Amino acid sequence: MYSFAAASEQDRQKGGQWLVLRGDVMGLPFADHSFDRIICAEVLEHLHEDIRALEELTRVLKPGGRLAVTVPTYFTEAAYGFLSPLYFRNPGGHVRKFTPGELAAKLRHAGLRLYAVGHAHAFHSPYWLLRCAFGLKNENHPVPAAFRKLLVKTIMSPALSRAEKFFDWICPKSLILYTQKP
Repeated sequence: MYSFAAASEQDRQKGGQWLVLRGDVMGLPFADHSFDRIICAEVLEHLHEDIRALEELTRVLKPGGRLAVTVPTYFTEAAYGFLSPLYFRNPGGHVRKFTPGELAAKLRHAGLRLYAVGHAHAFHSPYWLLRCAFGLKNENHPVPAAFRKLLVKTIMSPALSRAEKFFDWICPKSLILYTQKP
């Protein structure tokens, strides 16, 4: 099942154009070579058939197009799993961890060339550590709830966003691999 939402007339008058698609990454409803740029953010760790998804993303990417893939770091996933055995047992949750080398190999297998590596979401690392330590099912516990407020402020604050970028190299939650289709 797919659902679409397009930019409103008001958004278009302001120069905004967007389309939201809710669908299945295993069978995207687009022709081959449809996109110049694709971001696959925090998806692959939820999939049993990650290689199939990468092959589908590669199919719809134009030659010369770029694909950025983010996944949680192996270290943070291992820490969350250690603190809470439920972390990998939640329905719809994470089913795998990726080392950088493993993810790079899967991207190459899908026909992509790796050209850069990055890290992101440092302030999410302590949030999820707190969530796991205080119980995943208790998301309103005062300690993680207070930290969640900081995360929201970070998104809205240029200064906090810059601070997070510094910490992305110290305690990143996510690994980013940047690739290009030959």
